[in-house]
Amino acid sequence: MKNYFIAYIKNPYFYLSIILMIIFPFLNILHNLETALHATFNIRSFDFYLSPYTMWIGNENGDGYGTFLYILLPILVAIPTVSVYFDYRKSGFHYFSRYKLSNQGYALLFFRASLLIGFFMSFVILMMDFLSLFLIWPDFKFHDYLALDNAGRGIYTFMFPSLFYYHPFLATCVNIFLASLYASLFTTLAALFSVYISSRFICLLLPFLIQTMVGFLSAILDLSVAWTPAQFLNMSISASRPSPLLVFFAPFLLIAIFYFLYRKKILGDG
Repeated sequence: MKNYFIAYIKNPYFYLSIILMIIFPFLNILHNLETALHATFNIRSFDFYLSPYTMWIGNENGDGYGTFLYILLPILVAIPTVSVYFDYRKSGFHYFSRYKLSNQGYALLFFRASLLIGFFMSFVILMMDFLSLFLIWPDFKFHDYLALDNAGRGIYTFMFPSLFYYHPFLATCVNIFLASLYASLFTTLAALFSVYISSRFICLLLPFLIQTMVGFLSAILDLSVAWTPAQFLNMSISASRPSPLLVFFAPFLLIAIFYFLYRKKILGDG
């Protein structure tokens, strides 16, 4: 496992992926900073909507950076996975690892490394964006959000509203965990395509294209429910979403299916 993580760290595309992912949270932080500099912190006139829980990139609906991030998430997290896999296959380390570890051991290690890299890369970047906003906006308590609702200015959330109102920090962490889970889903999907398709470019684009096509189909068919992570992960989009249980358990099921197909291909080639 250590060698796989070292390979990611040494790969320049890993840093390219991180830089591209950081751009949107960084712009979100700059947008918040600019807004805060023009805000008057007077308790009688301050807009209580402005807080870390409503202005982080996954919930802020004023700058649009969260929308771009979630749309491009499949391709951003797939860059290092696809690059490492094809570099390994080109250098011969791919075949050496299968000889050294056995096909099953190799399949498990590379798949696990891809899953963890996709998850933690997204989790750390989103948490940095969220936590940095505590340096910009005040941390108001739940009764302030209830006052906002009474004033007719609600806050978008679909994952356990009571949790958000009473424990907004925990609710935001759950949302970040969920976004990172779908990021790992995209990396494992890219790993799956890599063992079946010989083109690096196609393997890189397919997760992004699948999400885009599903989004277009839901729009064309005028479906009332958002079916792509780009739609239901972004709290700033006021769209109907699938059941929270489905949103939570679908990536686990899909990752298990991807691993089964990945392992079948690796063992079949052995």
